[in-house]
Amino acid sequence: MFSNILRIFKKKNDGKTDEEWFNEGVALYNQRKYEKAIVCFDKSLTIKEDPKIRKIRDEAEIKLKESIVRKIIGDAKRVISQIKSKYNIKDAENILSQAEEAFKKGEYSKAEKLSLKAKEKAIEIGNQAEKAEKAIGDAKSTISQIKLEYDVGEIESLLSQAEGAFKKGGYSKTEELALKAKDKAVEIGNQAEKAEKAIGDAKKVISKIKSEYNVKEAEDTLSQAEEAFNKGDYSKSEKLALKAKEKAISAIDYITLWEYVTSIVYSVSITPDGEYIVAGGLRSNVYLFNRGGELLWEYGTDGNVESVAITPDGEYIVAGSHDNHVYLFNREGKLLWKYETGDDVESVAITPDGEYIVAGSEDDNVYLFNREGKLLWKYRIDDGVLSISITPDGEYIVAGGLRSNVYLFNRGGELLWKYGTGDNVYSVSITPDGEYIVAGSWDNHVYLFNREGKLLWKYGTGDNVYSVSITPDGEYIVAGSNDKHIYLFNKEGDLLWNYRTDGSVFLVSITPDGEYIVAGSGLSIYLFASLHAISKIIEKLKPKVKLIYGLDKLLESAKKEFKEKNYDNTLQYINKCNELINNAKPKLKIKLLNTSYTYNKWDKTKIEIINEGDAIAENITFEFSGDLTIKNLPEIKVKPKSKERVELLLKPSAFGDLPMDIDIKCKDHLNNEHKFNETIMLNVREITGITPTPETPEKGISPSEFTPKPTTPKTFPNELSEKYLEVEFIGKGGFARVFKAKRKDGKEVAVKIPISLDESTGKSFLKEIENWTKLNHNNIVKIYNYNILPIPYFEMELCDKSLADLRKPLDIEKATWIIFNIAEGLKYAHSKKILHRDLKPQNILLKDGIPKISDWGLSKVMTESSSATTTKAFTPYYASPEQIEGKSTDKRTDIWQLGVIFYELITGELPFKGESFVQIGMAIATKDPVKPSEINPEAKEVEKIIMKCLEKDKTKRYQSVGELQRDLSNYLGIKYKESLKLSVSRKDFKRSAYYCCDLLLLNMKINNMVEAYKYTSDLLNYTEGETKQEIKNLHEHLEYRIEHKIENIPEELIEMAEVIVHKIKIGF
Repeated sequence: MFSNILRIFKKKNDGKTDEEWFNEGVALYNQRKYEKAIVCFDKSLTIKEDPKIRKIRDEAEIKLKESIVRKIIGDAKRVISQIKSKYNIKDAENILSQAEEAFKKGEYSKAEKLSLKAKEKAIEIGNQAEKAEKAIGDAKSTISQIKLEYDVGEIESLLSQAEGAFKKGGYSKTEELALKAKDKAVEIGNQAEKAEKAIGDAKKVISKIKSEYNVKEAEDTLSQAEEAFNKGDYSKSEKLALKAKEKAISAIDYITLWEYVTSIVYSVSITPDGEYIVAGGLRSNVYLFNRGGELLWEYGTDGNVESVAITPDGEYIVAGSHDNHVYLFNREGKLLWKYETGDDVESVAITPDGEYIVAGSEDDNVYLFNREGKLLWKYRIDDGVLSISITPDGEYIVAGGLRSNVYLFNRGGELLWKYGTGDNVYSVSITPDGEYIVAGSWDNHVYLFNREGKLLWKYGTGDNVYSVSITPDGEYIVAGSNDKHIYLFNKEGDLLWNYRTDGSVFLVSITPDGEYIVAGSGLSIYLFASLHAISKIIEKLKPKVKLIYGLDKLLESAKKEFKEKNYDNTLQYINKCNELINNAKPKLKIKLLNTSYTYNKWDKTKIEIINEGDAIAENITFEFSGDLTIKNLPEIKVKPKSKERVELLLKPSAFGDLPMDIDIKCKDHLNNEHKFNETIMLNVREITGITPTPETPEKGISPSEFTPKPTTPKTFPNELSEKYLEVEFIGKGGFARVFKAKRKDGKEVAVKIPISLDESTGKSFLKEIENWTKLNHNNIVKIYNYNILPIPYFEMELCDKSLADLRKPLDIEKATWIIFNIAEGLKYAHSKKILHRDLKPQNILLKDGIPKISDWGLSKVMTESSSATTTKAFTPYYASPEQIEGKSTDKRTDIWQLGVIFYELITGELPFKGESFVQIGMAIATKDPVKPSEINPEAKEVEKIIMKCLEKDKTKRYQSVGELQRDLSNYLGIKYKESLKLSVSRKDFKRSAYYCCDLLLLNMKINNMVEAYKYTSDLLNYTEGETKQEIKNLHEHLEYRIEHKIENIPEELIEMAEVIVHKIKIGF
């Protein structure tokens, strides 16, 4: 320490004599400035060694040490005094006493060490005491909560021990005991909750099957579990409850996945993977479900649907109805054909490839069709055909007759054999190779035959057998009976499992591996799965764990519950896994690790790709905006919640501070494509020197003479700093830098500063901005203030984001609504004879979801700027043919640009592309865009509107924005009316009011007064209070205008409607 002081002092005070140094040292010594005195004495001794000086110097050093140690002791005393007021710190006080004793003896080094040790000990004890005190508080809180419901007597003694240790100053032991007490309380609480849940689950299972099965042993075990719970032995209680549940379901190998209540179900069929289930019933409908029980579609026939069948891939569905028809549908529910027979169609079947369809009718005929619906043959058996089945190759057809017979035909229609049962043969099924035929008869029996017609076995049920099904290998046969039971047999005829339903089991079907059984009983459809099937589902989910964030924990929970035989919980976790897999998406952001580059030069750079989403991002590609070229981009994939770095080459083709748009595309685990957009500011420098810009004179300036100082991209000009507070840079476009700022009156605004601050900008600025200030409309960004002094700037309405920030493609209805409202703003501007000419997503801002048009006339200001280089008066991708060709523009130019935006919103792509201005211009002038529906099939409904906007011949486009709005409103009106009708049918009146609002505004904006009047009438029924009175006023205004034949709806009435709608939707 002293040597450092000496070096500093010497550097500043060279040139004095030894006597001068000595005298100065004495003066400092008398002032008790020992450190400086030592330095002076050392200087003197350096020149001339003197014992007297040396002695005084050593005394000064002793004095210095004494003062330092005294200060350290004082500091330790202060700390100990503060902590002593709350806690026992006797150990620290003892060490301090030793320090003071050492000080008195002049042992300053020892005193210093002991003082510091005392201070550290005091702080350590204080911290430990605080932790102990907190631990006691936490333990008390936890115990008091758990104590309300469960027995926690044994841990209260632990808490008492902790409090005793605290009083004695044993803070470390206190914390240990308190944490142990808290952990024990939590453990007991958790164990008690698990035991309570296990008891509830066991009770539920026992109660469900008690009426049908002997569950006395399970009930006894459950009583033991409840007794253990009451004694506070929760671990034992849980084990006994789980054992009781296990005993209750020990004979059940299948569990119910879901049931769907319809009318009486006559027929069901399931795909081999259990993915699709088709059903037919009493109310004439054909239903298609997915494995999760979701109804995909239904189709109404004119009679009871007695029979349905589905191909393994779910691509074709055949149905037989009591309206005498055979129906063939595709997976989407489209009717491909129907064929009329002479009577009720009782049974149908289809080959796996959908090539052959066989049907049995009560007109006594068996019919064979091909996929196109052509009748190949029919065979009359003088016996109404109740049931039918066909092998996958169409080689064998088995039929069950009304008069008790089973028939086997070959593909050519030849009868191979028949067998008489005791009553109607209501159901038949055959293995793919034709080796085994199973039949169910109303003589209460299930029959199994071989191909030659030999009876292998029969089994008697308690009532008529309505339905049978067999696995492809003949290993498993399932049957449904009027005795309400589902039966499962093996090939030898042994009964493996049965299940009692709530009603007669009219139809059953089993998957080829025997893992799933679907049944129709009473008013319900049941789906059962073997425990082995559930195990296979869990195994199939394992490979996806690395692709989806959070799937591992859900899957582990599913496996744990399955192992513990909690099958309901297992299914819940499996459903959560599937839900996560279906909903998980990647979310990509990128970060350039270097943002400074050299113009027109290849630079090696690193990009960090961050995946904030839940799903893996694969096949990642980047598309940089036109001023940037990249190469050597490797193949990239990023796991969820992680990041990767890659290296590539990058070359800028413009210089300055450039906002760079980067479009990112990737595929997820389901091979779905996702798109993201990032804007990054790059600083691109020229290789040559830069000519300095002259400074602005302080006085005597005029707009024509004004040349302001340049500022950096994110620097707010000093000239405006007095006008605004809390300034924040929020972006930069082709024309200006944008800042968020707060005015002196507290209003938040956006302030735009033109990039090109030159004479030409100043001249054209006032002229062009003046037009914008004349536009006062809800769909146009408002200008609050503007000037060219002290520098050109304008102050405008602050919005949330732009259309360019939205992830595309958008929902068709949402995109149409946005375009309709942009058109509303354009319509107003056109009525003022003002055109935009540079519409693009960056110029359409959103505030509270409402689109607002910005940057009126700014493109013209840019082109008139003397410092502008390559920027045109329009953005190439959105330019119209007449702009490309340098011809005159009019309001139809704005309609073209609106069409390009519409195209991009619903497809996520631009209609005209190219790598250079020339290529883009040629595409716009000469090529037709790809139809939107070819990119997004859902765009078909608005495709004609878009393509009409994009007619190259202006005379073929919409001739006015109002004309465009009418077509947009027709589409939106249909959608809103459908939604309104659905909400009314569901009695969801809040949502009905929501759609009435949309329809009201839509019709007011297209001047459809009668329809607008109708929806104000409806809204009167959905509102009350002040809002209802406001709607009534609007209603009366419209009524007056209709009665007096006043044609136009004024802007003030539309604004009134918008305020009302806003109030209603906020309430919604």
